[in-house]
Amino acid sequence: MPGAGMRFTLIFFVAAGLFAATAVEACPACGDKLSLTGGGVSFERVNKSGPPARVLMLATQGSPLQTADTDLGLVAEFKRSGYDVTVVKDSSELDHALHENAADVVIVHWSEVAATAERLGNEGTPPAIVPVAYKAEDAAAAKAAGAGQCVAQAEQRKGRKLAATVDRIIEKRRKGEPVDCPVVVASRTG
Repeated sequence: MPGAGMRFTLIFFVAAGLFAATAVEACPACGDKLSLTGGGVSFERVNKSGPPARVLMLATQGSPLQTADTDLGLVAEFKRSGYDVTVVKDSSELDHALHENAADVVIVHWSEVAATAERLGNEGTPPAIVPVAYKAEDAAAAKAAGAGQCVAQAEQRKGRKLAATVDRIIEKRRKGEPVDCPVVVASRTG
């Protein structure tokens, strides 16, 4: 009876699927990676509460941040993380984008933090500013300028650490908690 073996295989796979679905439903935090769906997508990225956070990135032509995006795919990583991302090329585009739609986070090169903070002002709840340095020389300049205590290394993870930093900032903002200094260094060397 060749059909009996097929029925047993089918029943086995259906039972295994039901067991896996029950286990994930019963304990969603037990498996922080949904390896079967998406090849290792973290549970937090699949289960974000609320509307997608809005991220603006000020990447002026030829800036280290534009180079970091080209080299590491920062915008693509933010989109994979579920963010609504807009890249602006100058401060007037930034003003226009902020006027059109409020942002949760503005990502800028560390050297543009003061000017960007001044532009954003203190009306309402201004977006969090995430200053970024790219490569070792830029990180050293950021540290020399006094940003050393806030520098984190993005390593070779193609912007995933920067996206994780933005995740933490968004979570804190949604809870009404203060945001600690989020200067991030995007780097290819670990």
